[in-house]
Amino acid sequence: FIPVHGEQRHLKTHAKLAREMGMDPRNIVISDVGKVIEITAKNVKINGTVPAGKVFVDGYGVGDVGAVVLRDRQHLAQDGMIVVVVSMSGEDGSVISPGETFKISTIEAAEFAALSSLSASVTYESENAIVSESLSFPAFVQSDTSCSLSLNCPYLFFEDFSTLEAFSSNDAYESGFSTGSKSGLSFANGWTAARAGGQAGTAIRLAARRETSARYPARCDSPQLTGIKKGHNVSLKLSFDYSMNRQELGSSKVGQTVYVGWTTETGALSSGSKSGTFPASFHINETTGSYTNIDKTYELVLDDMDSSKRLSIRTNTDYYAFNNSTCWLYIDNIKVTITK
Repeated sequence: FIPVHGEQRHLKTHAKLAREMGMDPRNIVISDVGKVIEITAKNVKINGTVPAGKVFVDGYGVGDVGAVVLRDRQHLAQDGMIVVVVSMSGEDGSVISPGETFKISTIEAAEFAALSSLSASVTYESENAIVSESLSFPAFVQSDTSCSLSLNCPYLFFEDFSTLEAFSSNDAYESGFSTGSKSGLSFANGWTAARAGGQAGTAIRLAARRETSARYPARCDSPQLTGIKKGHNVSLKLSFDYSMNRQELGSSKVGQTVYVGWTTETGALSSGSKSGTFPASFHINETTGSYTNIDKTYELVLDDMDSSKRLSIRTNTDYYAFNNSTCWLYIDNIKVTITK
C-alpha cells in the first residue's frame, strides 16, 4: 500500500488507517517526491532517488522564474518592505511632470509579455488624498522590452473629456424664445450640466441665454472630490482652459461673466440653480472660441475644500435687451492639485 495524496503527515495518517484495517505494515511504503519505489515479487522498498522538485508557475510562465526574482521575493517574505513613491523617469532620473511619458521594464521577459493589452489601476496616496486612475498597456510584439504609459499624477482631479460622448441639451442658438431654467443632465462619469453641450472626445460648452426681458444662466458641476481623505480640509489650485463665442440677432456684442466655485448639492442641478459658493469670477467677450479653439487658461485657489464638495462653473450674459443672444463658454483640461 502506497499512500500518495497530501503532505507527509497526511501520508502517515493514511498508512495508519491501512494498518488498522489489517494491512501488513511490511507492505506499506511512505515515499516522498523524487524517491524510487522498487517492487519485486518478495517485497517493496525505497531504492534511490531521481531529480525532482517544485515547478514555479508565475503569470503565464511555467518553470521560468529566474533566481533574481526568487531572491527578491524571499527578501520580501522575510524582511517586509518600505515603499517610497517618487515620479521619476527611468531613463535619466528626472522628475516626471503631469502629462509626460516614462518607460518601465521588467527583469523577466515572461512577466513583461503577460502585461500585453491589459489594464492596470494606479493609486497615489498623500497626507490628504488618495486618488486612482486606470491605464492600458499596448499590445506587445515579441521583440518589445518596454512600453510608454501616460499618467496624470500629481493631479487630485483631472478631466480632458477625451472619453466624452457627444450631447446637446438646450445649448443651440434659438432666434425665437428659449426661456426658463432648464433641467440638468449627467455625463462623463459624474459630471452634470444644464444649458450645455459637448463634442465627443473634445470639450464641453455652457450656453448662457439673453432675451428681451430676462437672462438665463448655464452651469456645470464636477463629481464629488472623493480623492480628498474624509475629515481633511485642504486648499486646492483649480485651472481650466476656456474660450467664448456667441450668436445673436443684431449687433449688441454682449459678453458674459463666469463664476467659479463649489457646491455640496448632489444630482443634476438646473441651469437656474444658484446653489454653491462662488468666490471668483471673470468677464469674457469674444467670438473666436469653438470646441477646437480653447486658448485661454483661468486659475484660482479654493480654500477649505473637502470630499463632499463639487467644482462648479456658472455663466450668465451681461444684461438683457432687444435681440436674443446665446453666449457659449467652451471648457476643457480641468486640473486640480492640493496646495496645502
